[in-house]
Amino acid sequence: MPKSKEPPLPEKIAASLVQKINTGALKPGDRVLEQAIADEFATSRGPVRDAFKILQARNWIDITPRQGARVADLDAPPALETVLIGAVMLGLAFRFAVLKATDAELDAFNQKVKQVIRLGEDNAASSSDFANAATEAGYYAIAIANNKDINEVIGPIPKGALSRFTPASVHDTQTKKVATNLWRELAIAFTLRDSTTAEHLGRQMVESAHERVLRSRLTSVSIDFDLD
Repeated sequence: MPKSKEPPLPEKIAASLVQKINTGALKPGDRVLEQAIADEFATSRGPVRDAFKILQARNWIDITPRQGARVADLDAPPALETVLIGAVMLGLAFRFAVLKATDAELDAFNQKVKQVIRLGEDNAASSSDFANAATEAGYYAIAIANNKDINEVIGPIPKGALSRFTPASVHDTQTKKVATNLWRELAIAFTLRDSTTAEHLGRQMVESAHERVLRSRLTSVSIDFDLD
C-alpha cells in the first residue's frame, strides 16, 4: 500500500466520527458534542470545530445554530454540488493513479476490482458488501494517486465518505449491473494505462450512482395522473 503522511488532527477526528457513523455507533439524528470529542482526543474545541466543518461539507453532519451538530440523514443523497465536486476529484485521482501506479500496485488494484465485479455478479451479495468492496478499491486508487490537493478533499475521510449513497445506488440486480460494468471498464483502463478514460470513468461512477439513487426515489413515489 502506498505510504501517506499523518493527517492533521481535524482530519483524524473527522475520520474517527465517520467510522462511528459507518459502524452504527452514531446514528442519524444523534447529537455530536464538541466537548466530548475534544476530551476524547485530548485537545481544545478548535480542531473539533474544524473537523465538523469537514464533515458538514461532505454531508455527514448537520450543524444548526444554538443546537449544535447532529448526524445527518444518511439515506438522503448528497447535494448536487457535493456530487459534482466528488466526481471531478475521483476522476482526477484515477487519472493520477494510472500515471503513477507501479506494476505491483496495478496488480493489487485489479485484484480489488475483481472482488467488486465478483460481488456485482453475485445476486445474493448485498448492496452493502458491494459498496464496501467498491470504496476499498476506489480508496486504494486514491492512495496510489498520492496527490495533496485530492487528499485534502477525499483522502482524510475513510471508506464510503465520498459516495456514502453507494449502497442505495445498487439496490437491485439492474443497478448493480450498471455499477459493475463501470468497474470492469475501469480495470481495463488501468491495465491499458489509459488515464483519460480512467478519469472519465471516475466521474461517471459518482454521477451515475447519484442518478440511480434519484431515479429509485422517483419510482418509489406513487403518482396519480388525472386523465380526464
